[in-house]
Amino acid sequence: MRLGERLERLLEGRKPGPTMADSDFVAGWMDVTPWPPAPVTDWIQAQHLDLPYGTDPKQKLDLYLPNDPAPRPYPLLVIAHGGGFTHMDKADWHVYPGFFALRRGWAVASLNYRLAPKHPFPAAVDDTKDALSWLAAHAADYGLDPGDLALEGTSAGGNLVALAALQTAITAAETRVPAPFTIRSVALLCPGTDLRGLWEAIQARRLGPVMRLGLAVTTRQYLGSRPKAGDDTIDRAGIYYWLDRAEALGLRLPPTYLLHGAADPLIPLELTQRLHDRLARAARDAADPTEVVLEVIPGAGHAGAGPEFFDPARLERLADFWDRHRRRP
Repeated sequence: MRLGERLERLLEGRKPGPTMADSDFVAGWMDVTPWPPAPVTDWIQAQHLDLPYGTDPKQKLDLYLPNDPAPRPYPLLVIAHGGGFTHMDKADWHVYPGFFALRRGWAVASLNYRLAPKHPFPAAVDDTKDALSWLAAHAADYGLDPGDLALEGTSAGGNLVALAALQTAITAAETRVPAPFTIRSVALLCPGTDLRGLWEAIQARRLGPVMRLGLAVTTRQYLGSRPKAGDDTIDRAGIYYWLDRAEALGLRLPPTYLLHGAADPLIPLELTQRLHDRLARAARDAADPTEVVLEVIPGAGHAGAGPEFFDPARLERLADFWDRHRRRP
């Protein structure tokens, strides 16, 4: 176990255990020699890297196309990485689940976005929507189907793709101008979607000292200041503000897959359980019910801490979910 992981577990009172490097990665898809392990992409024949969707250096995405001949246009999976809205990158381990879609004939786009504290909310959400619009505008150039998108985000990335999906639907309904793309499903892995709930957990000391301090800092950086009475920024940066607005218009999230570790020390499982219950209730009461899945991984921490989120069988189930909600002829 790496020194940093040992220290984190010691300070959090957790027992030593396997790390991401102990994952049962598909052969040739990850390099476990660096820390953290890094994706290997030399097996992907068609790669378009650092495509700019804006003018800022961070407004770039990587696009991977299937190796095997597949009917075009390709369905498209768009991935937003995690990192507390302040760090990490489109080319790091967050892209790994997308490889399971790629070998099934999906195109995969992994995007960077502007980071806090230099660029606080709503910059990253706006970037996510701009990246989706750019992909739709250039779909013909790469053989993509803008009417067949799936979104996936881990931790902070889960927040971004959820808000991007809801805001896109709200804008289309309010302006009566259809979006240039259609989001068929959303996958949220240990998502940081409820920032108010997370801030309340910090203030109530329901998290360990290291996680509490780190989250307090990154939350303030992302919001631009410490949350305070009378300022609704923390609500607008979370999912429930937008769910309320969407439901008032008769809208909801598309089919949603939630994946969370039962022992997540960073984002309490209860927050994702609450989100699942809200989404499942809306789906159940709708005239056309949609699928809402919550998979809880026993004993698992936050994504990236251990091998659980990289289990091949688990990611095949996620890819099955993406396939179930593809646009059909």
